[in-house]
Amino acid sequence: MVQLSSFKVVRYRGIDGLSIPHMSRANLVTGANGVGKTALIEAMWLFTGRHNPGLLWNTNLQRTDRSPVNPLS
Repeated sequence: MVQLSSFKVVRYRGIDGLSIPHMSRANLVTGANGVGKTALIEAMWLFTGRHNPGLLWNTNLQRTDRSPVNPLS
């Protein structure tokens, strides 16, 4: 298993510049919708080199807006 001690993203998706200088064995990524949480995880996943690009593509295709409220009812 790969353990990163720090991570830097220069340009990936919506992330123009991000530096995480100190990482632990477990890290929590939080934020509002659309701020780049998934992009950060994808960048780390791609960086480790243990990936299947087809799996990443399929995962993004499955993402939809699943609101629990039906506005028509």
